Amino acid sequence: MDRDVSSSIARLEEQIKALYRLLDEREKQLNIAFSASQKAVDTALSAQQAVNSSQNEFRGALRDQAATFATRTDVDRLVERVQALEKGDAGQAGRENGISYAQALTISVVPILLALAALLWSVTR
Repeated sequence: MDRDVSSSIARLEEQIKALYRLLDEREKQLNIAFSASQKAVDTALSAQQAVNSSQNEFRGALRDQAATFATRTDVDRLVERVQALEKGDAGQAGRENGISYAQALTISVVPILLALAALLWSVTR
């Protein structure tokens, strides 16, 4: 019986040693996996920082560009000024046409009057 007990104890001790070896092996595998995942996380963080940096630059460029755009109020004011200028130009064009008509009338009537005066002067002489 002592022999059976000591062989059972020996088997148990051998199984315990095998379990410790298995535990050590699994711990090494977990450490390797954890190290690899940590490297992957570090790489992903680095890549995300690069993306964030480029996005921030793009946002800054858009912000700078938007600062040069006219606001709705500015555009409305410009439209009002253009409309006022167009109305003024239409009035000016009308005045110019009126002056042109008067000039044409004067230029065409004056020679006729001069011709009549010359004719009257020649008849009365």
